Amino acid sequence: QKDTHLYVYIYIYIYVYIRTYINRPIYSYACLYVSMIAFIISYIIISDLLSYLYFHIYYSPLHHHHVHHYHHHHHHHHHHHRHHHHYHHHRHHHYHRQ
Repeated sequence: QKDTHLYVYIYIYIYVYIRTYINRPIYSYACLYVSMIAFIISYIIISDLLSYLYFHIYYSPLHHHHVHHYHHHHHHHHHHHRHHHHYHHHRHHHYHRQ
């Protein structure tokens, strides 16, 4: 999941950079390449640091059980499904009223 986030960030970064420097000369692409490498390195360092902090804060013996329990109950797919069901129910109710 973290890899997907990284690719999304890189894609957004490239897009914004190209949009900004689209009418600049070709050497700006060399700048893009260099800055992209710097961005990736900084992102990896930051993400590693964040995951390290996350692991030590949320997976310490004190919080482990509580956090694990919370993650199981608040799964994204389950939440989305419930929302979808609510929408269908609401629409059904609307049909009856007309």
